[in-house]
Amino acid sequence: MVELEQYKFTVNQYKEPMKELGVSLALSHKHEQIKELESEMREEGFWNDPDKAQEVTRKVKNLKDTVSAYHALELTLDDVSTMIELGNEENDASVIPDIEELLGEFEIEFDNLKFTFSPSLYANFILSNSIT
Repeated sequence: MVELEQYKFTVNQYKEPMKELGVSLALSHKHEQIKELESEMREEGFWNDPDKAQEVTRKVKNLKDTVSAYHALELTLDDVSTMIELGNEENDASVIPDIEELLGEFEIEFDNLKFTFSPSLYANFILSNSIT
């Protein structure tokens, strides 16, 4: 189906920018920071300094929020790809509205995450995908 192939093309257009976003977000470093801070939180006496405890807790939450947002994007893109494959295999156009909805949600969240955490990558993506 032509429509499904167009959606597949759109999904493929996001693969490289997703990798770039993952690198830009330094996800592996964030995972390490989370482990270190959570280890610190388990140390005896950590909670004796409420201000420091609050600061560390807030930092862990922010790190986890960033990592979770990226992983949610990955899952959504995988779901869209799976729906496209199923639609093609079954020659079923009924999946198109669901694909459109998921892809629309993905694009909004992708733009939000990219703009929030990597403005320069966001600008490059917009420029590379603009019509000249």
